Amino acid sequence: MSDTTIRRTVHHHAGLAPYRVLAGFALFGAVLTVILDMAMWFIIDGYNPMAQTISELAAGPHSWIQDLGICTFAVGIACLAIGFTLRSDGDRHRNVAMRTALGLLSAVILTLALYNEYGDGDFGGVEIHLWLVGAIYLLVPAIFWLLSGLPAMRRSLFQNGGKAVAVAWLLLAPLFFVVPDTWDGAFERVLAMVMIAGVVGGAFYLYRQSDHAD
Repeated sequence: MSDTTIRRTVHHHAGLAPYRVLAGFALFGAVLTVILDMAMWFIIDGYNPMAQTISELAAGPHSWIQDLGICTFAVGIACLAIGFTLRSDGDRHRNVAMRTALGLLSAVILTLALYNEYGDGDFGGVEIHLWLVGAIYLLVPAIFWLLSGLPAMRRSLFQNGGKAVAVAWLLLAPLFFVVPDTWDGAFERVLAMVMIAGVVGGAFYLYRQSDHAD
């Protein structure tokens, strides 16, 4: 079944609701993960968000709060992948790449949150945690680059801005491994906000597309 057929079938039977629900949940997940991360700063005694990373909140009796935010964010990303399957336009190959990148990012983040916060699920061999982080390193700029080329993004700030962010991420993200311990938590959160911004951009795109459903 072609993308056009899927789009028209969904619109005929359900109208605009699926796109708006999927986009809305993606936005909800993005907001919730930020709110819960900030809440943990005050719940955990002595926690310093400037010097301590997000992963350090993923242990202890309150870790479920952080996991809830991250997992909801990951499900929101999966909703975007579904949305781009139901509502795609322009270059078919770009849309396939977009939904694939979103689906993979969702799976990677869920794995990190639920099973591998510190790589503690590994039993010898290469630590999978580093491979998952490497996957995020590649997927985030791919999503920004693909978003910038979608029809609704053309002639907008995101067209060039998305590509600039993708390049900047590739150049700057590796610095996380060499920044001083006194502010590696802040640096990680800046990177996380960039990733969240990409998801928010995709959600707004999907929501706007619902206004032009066939």
